[in-house]
Amino acid sequence: MLDLRAFLASVGDYVYRPAQALSVVHEITALQHALERAGRRPIVHVAQPRLADGRVSTMPLVCNLTASRVVTARAFGLDDHRHAAQALSARVTRPIAPSIVNRVDAPVQAVVQAGDAIDLRALPALTQHLGDPGPYLTAAHATTVDPDSGIDNTAIQRCWIKGARTLSFYPYP
Repeated sequence: MLDLRAFLASVGDYVYRPAQALSVVHEITALQHALERAGRRPIVHVAQPRLADGRVSTMPLVCNLTASRVVTARAFGLDDHRHAAQALSARVTRPIAPSIVNRVDAPVQAVVQAGDAIDLRALPALTQHLGDPGPYLTAAHATTVDPDSGIDNTAIQRCWIKGARTLSFYPYP
């Protein structure tokens, strides 16, 4: 599997890259809606997302990754999205063994922040709708641990960033 940067380069014609900074508050979502109305469903790569406080984020933002069936199929190495169900079925029955990566070699360890250095508000998280109370991580992996049993669970949740080190989500029973 390609990493995200290599994948974006491989599907260059399917990536829309606005030249100017766009606000994470409604502007990027408005762009997505405008592209959809025009019949376009590209991946959107915003190199300079402008945060709610006006600063330009040091992190680019990528969204609309699954808006196009053609692009989603390309992520799976398929030329035709109509073969996705068969390909997924075949892959599920033949899982790939995980590769162990040493912590020092893990790309996700390139930038590590701890304690007071953590500020979730620095993430280019979108405020998409007028009724949203603030920015959300749209498909965050939220891990919970039952304090009595120690059993953990990870779910994909929409998480509201409420402060520098606070976010919330609604864990369904």
